[in-house]
Amino acid sequence: MKNEKLYDAISDIQEEYIEEAGTFQFRKKRPWQAVKWGSMAACFCLLLLGISYWTGGAFAKKGDNNSNTSAVPTAAPGDVWTVLAYNGSLYNVSNELWSLNKAGIPETITSEDCGRLLGNLAKTEQGYEETTEKTDIEIYEYAPALNSAVLVVKDGEDYMAGLFSNYYQPDEAEAYSPVSELYRVYGIEGAGNIRMVAEAGPAGVDILTGTEVGEKKALEDFYTATMSTELECYGKEEFREMVTDRMTEEEYTMFMETERILCIETVEGLRFYMSWYPESGWLYSGGTMAYYKITEELGDWLEMYMK
Repeated sequence: MKNEKLYDAISDIQEEYIEEAGTFQFRKKRPWQAVKWGSMAACFCLLLLGISYWTGGAFAKKGDNNSNTSAVPTAAPGDVWTVLAYNGSLYNVSNELWSLNKAGIPETITSEDCGRLLGNLAKTEQGYEETTEKTDIEIYEYAPALNSAVLVVKDGEDYMAGLFSNYYQPDEAEAYSPVSELYRVYGIEGAGNIRMVAEAGPAGVDILTGTEVGEKKALEDFYTATMSTELECYGKEEFREMVTDRMTEEEYTMFMETERILCIETVEGLRFYMSWYPESGWLYSGGTMAYYKITEELGDWLEMYMK
């Protein structure tokens, strides 16, 4: 995968790190990675984080395939990012307050947040990667939420959060997946694992701007609608060829201006985000690198609760 493709796929890591991360070669693959992404995308199953882990708009500007437009800030002033390549995924490694708050993680990561030891890491020019050697850099499960959305990196005496960014499949040009995969990463097995859905502000998606929807029946309807097998799933390149490449500059600008951000928070307090384009009827998840065509059922839900 070209560096610019990797940068386009991950909209919330600073560019210099993305350029370096383009050389990563994963040494281990999960069993589910043997399944062809194309066939997975054909059936709609994922979600968040973003966070993005981060999720923002992921269009290249008209006529510029190497640029990226995102409604989500890449980093707060002074924020420091490091890339972690782990088990077929990329993570943003940070202990900055802004990053943690956005993901719904406590302000300070400590030894108490360390769950099961997963192994050791080596520091490279790209960031961190797995190693079989014993080092002073360790990677742990995140004890408050035992799922793969968040990991803990202990580098010497420093504890940092590894925040799920998205899947990176170097062998696939179109590495996208259904919403069910995003839900799996965040430990969402049903509506009962979702605490609330709300709209977030474009200037800082950690700022909720709309009503928090937390009623049980409403969340059940949201989960059912997003898991609908009727929800069409498209990779970014396919989506651009099908939709945005056919737009005029004016239509494209109007499309981008309609973007709104949905925040989904799990019962464990983790947050992920999805871009919503209400006028044209699309959702985008950076965590799955995919666009989803909104069904009538999901459209009615969004219209009712996200006014």
